[in-house]
Amino acid sequence: MPGWFVPALAVFVFVWSFGVGIAFESRVLDWYLARAGGRPLRAVAWVVGTHLVALLGWLVVFGLGTAIARRSGSHEPAAVVAVPAMLVYGPWLVQFLPAGRSGYSLARDDLGNRGASRATARALTWSGAPFGFAGMAVMFTAFMLVFVT
Repeated sequence: MPGWFVPALAVFVFVWSFGVGIAFESRVLDWYLARAGGRPLRAVAWVVGTHLVALLGWLVVFGLGTAIARRSGSHEPAAVVAVPAMLVYGPWLVQFLPAGRSGYSLARDDLGNRGASRATARALTWSGAPFGFAGMAVMFTAFMLVFVT
């Protein structure tokens, strides 16, 4: 593999995740609002549930790729599995990261404009935050395990 490939792939996954995440943000928020039904606890349940399923699914797929890589003695099978999984999971986790200095106020305002109560908007934004940061850490660690070690 050329020396530029791994950094270029990391940048591509990062840009892809943010680009697709931003492009589909309104659809994702509308989906969550429809399921929440104006109830903050129900919003938390949907956000936590979908993020747990997505994170666990990603870890299972990555684990299978890693197991195949260990048996074959090469990291390419793990990369073939991990990169597409990152391209699917990355945009999902980006949805719940804070937006710069304003934190979650822009997201709460956007949710309010879509008809969410302040409590439901807070529940949606804050319940997904730990998963956004945890997902980034997991993806970074997996990327390092596959491509750097």
